[in-house]
Amino acid sequence: MARVAGTMFASLRVPNYRRYFAGALVSNIGTWVSRVAQDWLVLVILTHNSAFALGFITTVQFIWMPLLSPWTGMVADRFPKRRTLMVTQSMMLLTSLSLALLTISGRITLWEVYALAGVQGMAAAFDGPARMTLASEMVPTPLIMNAVSLNSASFNIGRLVGPALGGIIIARWSVGVGMLVNSASFLAVLIALISLNPAQMHPSPPRRGKGALKGRSSTSRVGPIFS
Repeated sequence: MARVAGTMFASLRVPNYRRYFAGALVSNIGTWVSRVAQDWLVLVILTHNSAFALGFITTVQFIWMPLLSPWTGMVADRFPKRRTLMVTQSMMLLTSLSLALLTISGRITLWEVYALAGVQGMAAAFDGPARMTLASEMVPTPLIMNAVSLNSASFNIGRLVGPALGGIIIARWSVGVGMLVNSASFLAVLIALISLNPAQMHPSPPRRGKGALKGRSSTSRVGPIFS
């Protein structure tokens, strides 16, 4: 049993990946708390059960991933992943914090929610490929698939814990507090990224040239995006 557990969590023996995994787990939980809070804000508080508004904000937030996928893969190939993630995570922190403060102040409008969700969706579109490939730079090649599997487990834990925690926070405090929790969770990822030891990283060489946009992104080597 100990040997099986050691194999399942082998990537966590790598200090850089262990720090990153902890930050990503906190962020995944915070993201799902925020999704519950945002949906509650739109559906119950701002529109009084408008299914159209709820569907529209989901579209605004997630449509950027397929629309921008050629460029997001190119950015992940051409620029340092950690630097890219620090930019995207900072953008998502700012949009989440803005939404939280506007909600707590009682001044939030539906169009502001749409706009902030759209900006956060754009940042998330660039964040995903960079995060996906960062795992391959933190662990040795034999552990890449294990690291990807742990990323998937982190996402699923967030999907299980986050909505339940979000419901408790909304019932006990407010929607705005739930969004503040998500804002704080981005700090966990930023702290983890800052704490990574560059000397223990294995960065892949950037792809250059006119064919980089049409060519296969290096993200295809490590599996799907998990958060």
